[in-house]
Amino acid sequence: MTIDQARALFAEAVRELAGAGLLPPDLAGFTITPGLRMADLPIDSAGRMALVSDIETRGHLVLPLEEIGDVDTVDDFAALVLRASQAES
Repeated sequence: MTIDQARALFAEAVRELAGAGLLPPDLAGFTITPGLRMADLPIDSAGRMALVSDIETRGHLVLPLEEIGDVDTVDDFAALVLRASQAES
């Protein structure tokens, strides 16, 4: 997996979870950029855990929960996904 694939995985998960009603519906059309701060996404803690679970399932990986709280931007999240995917290989 590349960093671009990890970013795309994040964006796809957000859009699909929003479409399914698990995240706020307006996120389905939200523009997600690498520098977007996670705090600027209208996602509560339950939504964030749904997002993490969905990304783990899609990416066939396990994200280290102790590091998720340190994620500030979409790019930070993508980097975490990338590191987890490399650890799974």
